[in-house]
Amino acid sequence: MRVKNLLICFFCVFGTSLFAQTTSLKHYSDELQNFDGWANAVFEESIKGSEYENNADLVIEAISKKLSEKFTPVYKMTKNNMWLCKQALNECETEKGEIYRITCANSEKAIDSIMVYAIIKDNAEFSWCAFSVSFFDLLKNLSANED
Repeated sequence: MRVKNLLICFFCVFGTSLFAQTTSLKHYSDELQNFDGWANAVFEESIKGSEYENNADLVIEAISKKLSEKFTPVYKMTKNNMWLCKQALNECETEKGEIYRITCANSEKAIDSIMVYAIIKDNAEFSWCAFSVSFFDLLKNLSANED
């Protein structure tokens, strides 16, 4: 029951803030590695001090299960997108157990992007789940909610 209550709280937070960007996308580029793109990271929630603090994978699994109903899961990210995630997280003062929603795109006005949920682990590492999100997915989900 406690797992269900925690997950409901997570989804309420994620549902209300899923696409409300509080910061704009920032351009990142590394010509030596040929990485380029736009990204931002937004703090969502902390599991620090909760019973899930040492089991981030359980939280990632729950997020993935809920959002895969609406968006296409991404099971393996490109090196460029992983690099963008790290660059966006470097802009934040992250702590172990914090959850961030990261948006990665090829351009600032892209209609397709990758949405990544990352839970910070030790040494700037993170567990993640990701989804391909397009403007058309958003329209489809909005019209489904009206029915």
